[in-house]
Amino acid sequence: MKLYKKQTQSLLFMFMFLIPMIFTLGTQIIASQVLPKIASPQNVSQYEYNESMSFEERKEMFLNISITSNTSLYAQATRIFSGLAPNEEVIRKDIARKVNAYLDCSDFEVNAYLRMMYFNNVTHVMSTALETELKNTFLNFTYWVDESLSDGFPKNDKMYFWTENHMNLFHAAELLAGQLYRNETFPSSNMTGQQHIDHATPLIHRWLDWRGTFGFSEFHSNIYYSLDLASIFNIIEFSEDLDLARKAMMVADQIAFDFANNVYKSRYATSHGRTADNLQMGTSADTPADNESPMLAAWLLIGVGDNDLNFNDAGNRGAVSIATSARYTIPPILEDIAKAAKLNNEHKERMSLNLEEGPDYGIDYTEEDLMFWWGASATAATQIIDTTLAFQNKYDLSSRLIFNDPMFVDVLNIGAAITGTDIAGYCEILGDITQGVTLESASTYTYRTSYYQLSGAQDYQKGKNGIQEVIWKATIDHQAMVYTNSPGGVSDREFVGGWKPRATMYKNVGIFQYDRACQSLLGEAVIAYLGSKSYTHAYFPQWAFEEVTQKGKWTFGLQGDTYVALYSFERTRWMPNTDDPDNPFELRSTGKKNAYIIELASTADYDSFEDFQTAILAATVEVQQKVMGYDISYDSPSRGLMTVAWDGDMYADGDKVDLGPYERFENDYCTQAFGTKITTITYEGQTLVLNFEDNTRTYIAA
Repeated sequence: MKLYKKQTQSLLFMFMFLIPMIFTLGTQIIASQVLPKIASPQNVSQYEYNESMSFEERKEMFLNISITSNTSLYAQATRIFSGLAPNEEVIRKDIARKVNAYLDCSDFEVNAYLRMMYFNNVTHVMSTALETELKNTFLNFTYWVDESLSDGFPKNDKMYFWTENHMNLFHAAELLAGQLYRNETFPSSNMTGQQHIDHATPLIHRWLDWRGTFGFSEFHSNIYYSLDLASIFNIIEFSEDLDLARKAMMVADQIAFDFANNVYKSRYATSHGRTADNLQMGTSADTPADNESPMLAAWLLIGVGDNDLNFNDAGNRGAVSIATSARYTIPPILEDIAKAAKLNNEHKERMSLNLEEGPDYGIDYTEEDLMFWWGASATAATQIIDTTLAFQNKYDLSSRLIFNDPMFVDVLNIGAAITGTDIAGYCEILGDITQGVTLESASTYTYRTSYYQLSGAQDYQKGKNGIQEVIWKATIDHQAMVYTNSPGGVSDREFVGGWKPRATMYKNVGIFQYDRACQSLLGEAVIAYLGSKSYTHAYFPQWAFEEVTQKGKWTFGLQGDTYVALYSFERTRWMPNTDDPDNPFELRSTGKKNAYIIELASTADYDSFEDFQTAILAATVEVQQKVMGYDISYDSPSRGLMTVAWDGDMYADGDKVDLGPYERFENDYCTQAFGTKITTITYEGQTLVLNFEDNTRTYIAA
């Protein structure tokens, strides 16, 4: 039995306690333990996915890959960790280009430099000149918004502090820099290192408690989880406050559990609160969708993935942070669950809060809790806008704070004046936009077989506008993916963000309705100002399928042993694809309103692709257009009669489908009530208890 508790109850945890003293004393213990394991730089192409590898073997393999990079910034941390000299030119250029210019995302880089410096205090492979340059960078960096008022330093009109991932990156950097230079004064804040420690510590506790209790507002982000892990593992590895390190370990465990339930093959194949077009779509086999940055971290933690994993990403932030961590060990139960759930899984979970329920969970709308809501992109929501503007004025923050648009506050003020209300009242009038961009409570559903995965956010913010979300996705393999979208509004992207559907899913069938309420003339003018696009479309990359055919309102795809059928109520047309003219990837339908149905099947269900098509085409589909949305009836060959409307319940074969709101976790391995602080995961006699009430992490082996 292993126990990760406040009281030392295992030799392993005693070892974890000793690590910070090892660093503080500046010994060579880590280097002497690690260096013999690190092979000479080798060709990355030799590495392949191997399901049987252990956590330590995966770490060793990634280190062997990462140390070969002489150009990637984060890979310099693995080189220093391994006792190899870094490419100092890469580090210096990055400092000058971004951090010393106080550009947005500088916090990403500072966390890398800090990891390098802590390792260098053991391996001593940096030049004295670079050590001095990094020290000056740490001392002069701006670690939080309240430092913007310091005389002689640039106003914070370039750096974003307040999205969920940025917050902890800044807090972690402040803590670690303060520990390095405890008795020195930081000119940007006129605070000592100890004062920075005292400032950062409660903010990190708060951020970790929010994640442990409510999950991530940037739910399942296939961009930002890698950055979250970078800050989390910096805290795990280097925090001298062991309570803080343990709490960070528990959040890392929760993320690993999330990966076990939502990663399919080599895709983080679920709904994303924040993502990007290049991760969601590709135009040809030569220009496919990019690899998702958290996938290497997921593989390192629990071994998920397949041969499509991109092992060439030697500087992956999350992967570097995990592979160079001596304190963290993955609880074996999470690896075992990942294997057990690989071929068959039905998973429900809930993340974040709805705006109106914040006070029920002790999250108010005042400055004290403002960062919770800003972390959920709620800067312009009715409940928040007055506090947002007061805080912006107090700290002279960027005029791009709302929607990255320096003029949008003026738009709100003009609208308020015209409608005879205050700015909060006008934000309520524009709620489909100002509240729509808020990453409110998301109940995500995942249904997985060995042939496909259907996953998405059930009944999430229908008819509202978003920035970077993908609401649902059907995944067959690394590139064969199908989903729908309605672009426009705040988001300038084509395949993510835009107007959100009513998404309703049950096992292998999903029904998605797109519509939005008509605004006043002024409201429509605001939408036009933001960017109006009057179409819905589906991503259905013909180049990623062996066969694609259309019959009536249905589009069918075959890939391997998997079949997919997508129905569109409105007429669709294939858009030209200049990268691969014979294989378009976008099905477009004119108008803001449409209904889509998807059904997935396999060779286990039908003898042939033709048999599948025959069964789908014989199914009755009735769609009645309403003022908002539709009444839909679909007699699914696999699930029986399915009915759903814009409002109300969904039924499958006479049974009501659970559309949420879900509990924090609901599956075969964990049932945790939302808003509670204890996650208990069980599998085959093993138990993992993550207790955020008393900050204990307990693993009991079978």
